[in-house]
Amino acid sequence: MKNKKELSEKAKEMIRVISEKIISLRKEKNISQEELAKNLGCSLNYLKRMERGDVHFRLATLVALCESLELPRLTDLGITR
Repeated sequence: MKNKKELSEKAKEMIRVISEKIISLRKEKNISQEELAKNLGCSLNYLKRMERGDVHFRLATLVALCESLELPRLTDLGITR
């Protein structure tokens, strides 16, 4: 039986894709990590963990990311089925 905290390979891949997308969009829009963390209302350390893929994203965080990066849809973060 899987440990409750153990993620499926698909979930791990989704986190990796989202993390890479956050970095590329942030750089494309010329937003510093500090500025994005402030816009999200999170610490710089937490944003760095998101960009490394070390955190499990909450829906509220994903929505805030879309707003901060001016993305109209969650799918623009690389979220797919």
